[in-house]
Amino acid sequence: MVWLPLKSAEDFYDFIFALAGSGHHFIGWYNEYAVSPVHPYYLALFCYIAPVAGGEISVYSYITLYDRLEKEVPGLVEGCAKKGLVY
Repeated sequence: MVWLPLKSAEDFYDFIFALAGSGHHFIGWYNEYAVSPVHPYYLALFCYIAPVAGGEISVYSYITLYDRLEKEVPGLVEGCAKKGLVY
């Protein structure tokens, strides 16, 4: 994990805009984006105002989760796929 000296929303915008290159790619909600064939190499999160309590977020590789589910709960992934479950 890399911490950057970004102190404001404007700093974050300038940083992300400088990395944008030739275009932008929409990144949806974390769990919904897992079924996309295109994934970002880096993910940047910015907190403008931290909550007094809570606010935690978990970022997890769904590829790892998929592999782990196949191993630890045999048949679950296949059963979900047969029923058309995507998320």
